[in-house]
Amino acid sequence: MRPFSLGVCTLLAISLAVISVAAQAPAGPLTQKPAPPVPSTAANSTATKAAADVPRKRDLTGSWKLNKDESTQPRKRDDDDSGGGRHGGGRPGGGSHGGYGGRGMRRDGMSDDERKEMQELMRPSEALEFKQDGAAIVMTDDYDRRRTFYTDGRRVKKSKDANKQEFGATWREYRLVADFAGPYGNKIERTFEVLEGNEQLRETIHFTIGRSQREVHLRYVYDPKSGEASAAK
Repeated sequence: MRPFSLGVCTLLAISLAVISVAAQAPAGPLTQKPAPPVPSTAANSTATKAAADVPRKRDLTGSWKLNKDESTQPRKRDDDDSGGGRHGGGRPGGGSHGGYGGRGMRRDGMSDDERKEMQELMRPSEALEFKQDGAAIVMTDDYDRRRTFYTDGRRVKKSKDANKQEFGATWREYRLVADFAGPYGNKIERTFEVLEGNEQLRETIHFTIGRSQREVHLRYVYDPKSGEASAAK
């Protein structure tokens, strides 16, 4: 009986050892669940913040179209006197409401060239294109006029070609500022800047007109043309 009992005990010990090892062994390979996708709203928020964080630059390069809703339209104030037309005025101005040219200018004795110069300021171009090459910033409008602004302090002379003019200019923060003399030697200030976010270009014009030295403030806002963006991005 003793040999039989010893054999049974040995067999039970081996069985218990096998069961213990099996219990400690892993049930199988572990699998990791994929991380949940980032909600699209969070992605859009990140993209919006990134666009807002784009640093501003002294760079006007690009093709821009006039945003009429956000721009000054002074000629509408002359509709009753000037008879309608582009931006509310068919002739260069007229009437006592706006006083931006027309009959008022002729009474003041402006030459044809001077009158055209003032019309350029008061009739915003439907489109502007800027190219920059160092200190030279070239602007071309939809009237095919080219205006070159130099920021290196060079002396510029008034050209006899009304469609090709040069101006001295300076950068003030992110604004390109050109000061020049208008009719009767009145000072005209014309500025351009790409606004925060680099999605709009703003032109502002300030000058006095006539012997009364009446002040005029104009603002024109431009958006990037479809499919294009400013180089400041």
